[in-house]
Amino acid sequence: MNDKKYKKLVLKIKYLRLEAEDSDDSLKLYINDFDLAFTEFCKSKLGDDYFKNETSEHAKLSKSAKEARKRNPKTKEYTPKQNSETDDFTKRELKPAKKKKVPQIFKKIYKKIAALTHPDRFLYLNPSGDEYKLKNKLYIKATTALEDNDYETLLDVMTELEIELDEVNSDIIEALKLKVNKLSNTISTIHNNPVWIWGHASQEQRFRIFEHIFKQRYKKYCKSL
Repeated sequence: MNDKKYKKLVLKIKYLRLEAEDSDDSLKLYINDFDLAFTEFCKSKLGDDYFKNETSEHAKLSKSAKEARKRNPKTKEYTPKQNSETDDFTKRELKPAKKKKVPQIFKKIYKKIAALTHPDRFLYLNPSGDEYKLKNKLYIKATTALEDNDYETLLDVMTELEIELDEVNSDIIEALKLKVNKLSNTISTIHNNPVWIWGHASQEQRFRIFEHIFKQRYKKYCKSL
């Protein structure tokens, strides 16, 4: 039963990862078009007042930034000697954080990943080449994940390398489910972004979206109309 769930989840993750990447790429393209179109929309509504308003808003931001710097000056830097004299915390005995015991199945997964990505196995490759860089990146990602008990990321590397498992238990299934949920939430966040909605809207719907954003941004101007 777990084997079927595992295969379905792996396929779902592959699909969702591609969907998330495609959606993110589309959103980046829409952002530039949205900014240009919304600027023209605001100019048509405000006329000469648009440039006055933008200059005024920029001045407000600059002023608030200066005030923020005054309220939060740069943190004073102390030398090790000053720290030892003034900070009692440095005199405390710090105990190393207890690390969770790594389940055996995740150790096996890491070994499979290392067998395919460890730099020592690819000394013949050009260190500046794409294949070497990719393998090295995945190796570092997997090593960090194991050290942090981040089994979700470890499984993510495993699925990216298309590694087959000899056994599947509930720990694997739960970690894959977590990845599915995170990817689904990422896609949902992108698709709920006003710019994404604008990019997929008709001309009439785009106008309504601009109207709504304009009213939120220029409340004072709208009240005077």
